[in-house]
Amino acid sequence: METYHHPQLQGLTIHSLPGVFSANELDAGTALLLSTLNHPIKGKVLDLGCGAGVIGSIIKKANPKAAITMADIHAMALESARKTLAENQLEGAVFASDVFSDIEGKFDLIISNPPFHDGIDTAYRAVKTLITQAKWHLNQRGELRIVANAFLPYPDLLQQHFGKFEVLAQTSKFKVYSVKINPRWKKITRLRILQTLPSGKIYRFPSIKSRSQSQRNHKTKVQAIIDSVGFSPNRSAQAMRGAQEPVVGIIVSRLNSSGESQTLRAILTALYRQKITPIIVESQFDEKQVAHHLNLFKQRQVDSVIVFGFSPLSEDILQQWQGNMVVIARYFKEISCVYYDDQGAINALMDKFYIQGYRHIGYLGIHDQDETTGRLRTQSYLDFCHRHQLKPNFALTELDIEAGYQHSAQLAQPLDAVLCATTSLAVGMVKYLQEHQSMRPLAYIGQNPLLEHFVPNLINLDFGYEQAGNWAVELLLAQIYGKKTVEQRLVSFHLS
Repeated sequence: METYHHPQLQGLTIHSLPGVFSANELDAGTALLLSTLNHPIKGKVLDLGCGAGVIGSIIKKANPKAAITMADIHAMALESARKTLAENQLEGAVFASDVFSDIEGKFDLIISNPPFHDGIDTAYRAVKTLITQAKWHLNQRGELRIVANAFLPYPDLLQQHFGKFEVLAQTSKFKVYSVKINPRWKKITRLRILQTLPSGKIYRFPSIKSRSQSQRNHKTKVQAIIDSVGFSPNRSAQAMRGAQEPVVGIIVSRLNSSGESQTLRAILTALYRQKITPIIVESQFDEKQVAHHLNLFKQRQVDSVIVFGFSPLSEDILQQWQGNMVVIARYFKEISCVYYDDQGAINALMDKFYIQGYRHIGYLGIHDQDETTGRLRTQSYLDFCHRHQLKPNFALTELDIEAGYQHSAQLAQPLDAVLCATTSLAVGMVKYLQEHQSMRPLAYIGQNPLLEHFVPNLINLDFGYEQAGNWAVELLLAQIYGKKTVEQRLVSFHLS
């Protein structure tokens, strides 16, 4: 995770994961927006499209009594925003939302530097949604304040939906717009949705008149009508709306995984090279979250996804996806996938220890609920012990450095060498062995340059995380360009 400071940030440390907007420095648009925050802010504040949490954190530090909510659709951004708040001892709510899709309640200030992009082009749809729906989420006398590229046609939208607006600051590239709710406005609003279906017929959906009803109910009713007619915009319709750059959804299982981070980095590099925009979300090993994210991608008209597999993620859930898909880390017969040789890797590391003369080899692994990193790797260790008549000596825990440290003591003596299933567990084991001044030969799956720098003679294994990312993008691009053949690829590993 990257960190940075800036004189305009009042001493705050910003934490940002790869792929987050303005990850390494304060961007010019946000800087201009922050320059307008020269008066006390009270009440409830929504930082929409929060990125690493810069704007919301600045407001909270300067206005401790303000209630800050941050929202973004990207999992990397949400994790970064939470880290920024925590490391600066600030309080705020952070959660996922596609613009206002999951926003509840009303706010006194909605503020945003909307970094909504499709490739290098601005995605006008998301910002249009922000402006047109903001009034539903503002209290009386509430304010919407955004910064945007000066050439974009936002003044017309603001004029249309709010009546008037102010330009608080501007440069040759950016403008900061402010609009406020007029308490004399009518309390009745009408929502009409028009969609042209492939047959050419115009469907006019009923007006929704009462603002006393929840917006969520409104959206549900409208979506039900859209679903009932089976409407789905084709690529031509998308191009007419300006969505000219493709978008790929990525569902990672855990952001704190060193291996997944390496694979994700390779995926992002390959996608950016093709000018493809990634949307990254996190499943946290939850099948329901995977189904939710796939449905979200469908609603956003994303038709290509990469899914980091886990157990017990079922093939049935994935088969419901009608678009392009590649799965990483799990083998599926009917779905294109890139998977690892978990059993072969453990066997290779154990064999190296065995050849070196070690017979009391401990194993620190992951619980069996994780099919690949857990059960398959543990079973490979046990099979090796059985073949070579070694006494198994192992402990299983969560995928976490601290958990690895806490469970290291469970390995019984005598102990000649230790094999760790992941890099995170290896870090925890090294900490334990160093504290007890009992360093032993250590091997693990993965690569960690920092760990290898401080602990010489480690035996590690390049598991092919980067190769997996490149292959996943290659298979997905083939599907996007019309090749629908299902293909499985086994990633090879290399001992250090």
